[in-house]
Amino acid sequence: MRRSTLIQAVGQLAYALKASEIVNAIRVDHKTIGPILQALNAYSILASSFTDEARKIAQIFDLDRLHVPEAWSEILEGTSASARRSLYMQIQNVQRTLPQILALLTQDQPVASTSPDISSPKSKDSLSLLRVVLVEENEHFSTARRVIDALDACQEMYTALAALNDLHSVPLGIGAIDSGSDKSFDLFGAAELIKQLNQLILTIWDLVVFHKERKAGRSLELIANSLPILAEISQLEADGKLGREQAEIIRRGIVDGATKFLGTGTITEGMERISSTNPRVLMAPEPRLLTGPDPQPPVQHEESSYSRQTERDQKSELSDSELLRLAALLKRNSNDKASDGDDYSDGNSDGNQIE
Repeated sequence: MRRSTLIQAVGQLAYALKASEIVNAIRVDHKTIGPILQALNAYSILASSFTDEARKIAQIFDLDRLHVPEAWSEILEGTSASARRSLYMQIQNVQRTLPQILALLTQDQPVASTSPDISSPKSKDSLSLLRVVLVEENEHFSTARRVIDALDACQEMYTALAALNDLHSVPLGIGAIDSGSDKSFDLFGAAELIKQLNQLILTIWDLVVFHKERKAGRSLELIANSLPILAEISQLEADGKLGREQAEIIRRGIVDGATKFLGTGTITEGMERISSTNPRVLMAPEPRLLTGPDPQPPVQHEESSYSRQTERDQKSELSDSELLRLAALLKRNSNDKASDGDDYSDGNSDGNQIE
């Protein structure tokens, strides 16, 4: 579980407890069940949108029963002061503990926001943050090459955008690295360039969704070459605002960066917000960029006749007595052959004598 995922889960639980006002509803001095029922219903509605991680945290604190209507009868009918006081103190303790957990998980970053605002104007010297994620599933892990290519892809596109906008004051940096079920990198840079980089990545994602069947092999480069920004660069070149060589360098940076980005299966959090298609599935990386246990059974090669014969020979072992008899037989056979050879040699010698 990535730290950002854990922070989100803790925040969901803390918000549900606060927004439902459940701790006030179950105070011992409340004699009616109306406020309790209303608070439990409000909490249940909020809990229905919990992530799996938030549900696990609620279970750890023994709060999962609060969003199960079947368990409400124990709370509503259990009007004894001791039972309600116990639940009241339990929820209060959780509400005090969750902010402390969030404080431990929160990391100091050069930029607070992880969602580039594509509408608000910012000065060219301000910073913005973009989180990119390398999806890792089915016990597979990213190779070093995948991480290098993913970061290099973002760097190439950022550098090209910086050249296009003549903004070179802030290089692309890494504000935080997180890992768990996935690996994520918080990249920060000039606000305007990060905004454009985010828009470029979302445009890449739109093309991938449109060409679902073409995300393979050379099709990656074909998708990259169809980016609308390339037409804008060509128009600037035609208008004389960009030199031919400069325009080609920028084009090559965009295409190479986009191609690497597609090949590594890198995603951003914004992809899930603008499309119903799951980017974790569609943006799968090239197999060579993953490592881990092979889910496929090993290939069974057909055995040669020599291998089968060797195996049969190994299985048909002789006893000690059989080995002794075999050795004696071989020795006797060897002596007989030697004797026959001597006789043939003597006869052949006599037959070749010259009178």
